[in-house]
Amino acid sequence: MSNHTELVDRYLSIWNEPDAERRRAMIAKLWTQDAVHFTNSLEARGYDAIEARVTTAYEKFVATGDYVFKPAGDADDHHNARCRDGIGVHHCRRGRQD
Repeated sequence: MSNHTELVDRYLSIWNEPDAERRRAMIAKLWTQDAVHFTNSLEARGYDAIEARVTTAYEKFVATGDYVFKPAGDADDHHNARCRDGIGVHHCRRGRQD
């Protein structure tokens, strides 16, 4: 497994983590204290805001049993970074990619 693939896997695992303390620790390991997580509709700045964002998504999608966050495709290089196709759309409904 490449370092880039591992990074993507670590990122996605945070969104599926049921334990709040472990999720917080994973966020602190992956992001810097002043990191910003962007979506089309919000900006989460810093650990507390990122944790709130992830927790909200977990409670709304994963805890219900309806969704799991997983890669939408293989890792791909992009400007010296590696991402997976569709990382912004990584919900799967009952094991099928939506």
